[in-house]
Amino acid sequence: MPEIKNGTTKSVIFKKFESISIKVSDIVGSPYWFAFSVMVILLWIPTGFFIGFNELWHLHINTFTTIFTFLMMALLHTSQKKWERKMENMQKKEGTEIKTIQQELVQDASAENGN
Repeated sequence: MPEIKNGTTKSVIFKKFESISIKVSDIVGSPYWFAFSVMVILLWIPTGFFIGFNELWHLHINTFTTIFTFLMMALLHTSQKKWERKMENMQKKEGTEIKTIQQELVQDASAENGN
């Protein structure tokens, strides 16, 4: 994997993973995903009548949700990291702009006092 210098050089795999994580974040954050999740539960409940409301029935949903949660955590964490980096860059930019404005105000004030 190439070295990351100033956040400009990334491996192809990392770029693809980041792209996928952003797409997944958009999908999971939509109301359609919530509807899908509710449908999965509503489809799972009746299966208890066919295989019995026993440990196997619970095991299916518990295994599915555990694996899915683990994968989603990794993907969403990546998209969150990218968003946080953007916010930090915006704050730095705004901070330098504010300093520039403050310096201009001080120079204007000192010029007025000198005249």
